[in-house]
Amino acid sequence: MLSRWTNSPLLLSTIKTGGEGDCLFHSIAHILRVWLAPQKVTMENVREELALSLIPQNIRAFIDGVREEHKTFLPSGAIDWNELKFHDDCESASKQAAALVARSGCTYQGTDKDIEAIVKSSFFTRESVGIVAFSVHGPGYTSIFPDANSREHYICIYCTGAHWQAVSILKSCRSVLFRDELLALRHLM
Repeated sequence: MLSRWTNSPLLLSTIKTGGEGDCLFHSIAHILRVWLAPQKVTMENVREELALSLIPQNIRAFIDGVREEHKTFLPSGAIDWNELKFHDDCESASKQAAALVARSGCTYQGTDKDIEAIVKSSFFTRESVGIVAFSVHGPGYTSIFPDANSREHYICIYCTGAHWQAVSILKSCRSVLFRDELLALRHLM
């Protein structure tokens, strides 16, 4: 059971899916692999989707968002984006950022900014998939990407502050909420 979620009608449990700086990407890949079988989805595929979503039109906002997050929390072994010099040209900056996020390992670790970018990528929009990020701080700190009305399915992940894990909803033995289920639980989040 997730701490601080014990009074929820959802019985939530975490699934260990991997770490080493790739925990967010492992968690998302695990859920997609189980849910979308027989497609083989890997952590590398999720990182590649993120890299592809970093286009010139959104790159400055993405870089600024990661920099802001790195001011409050910098994962161990990660490169601080506040110390990086990105190209002034948005096309070159998006290629530079894409190369950094596509590389597996601890030099670039997943953040909320990555979730925002991933759900805008082609795969997630085509499959109508969103993400619910449950927080160690409990109800009221849960984030839904994008809002609860815009996608058909929402995969569930959990953040302890420094580590992401896939979530299993125990009664249903799945890690995906349908839009109507999410809307019914929205008051708890």
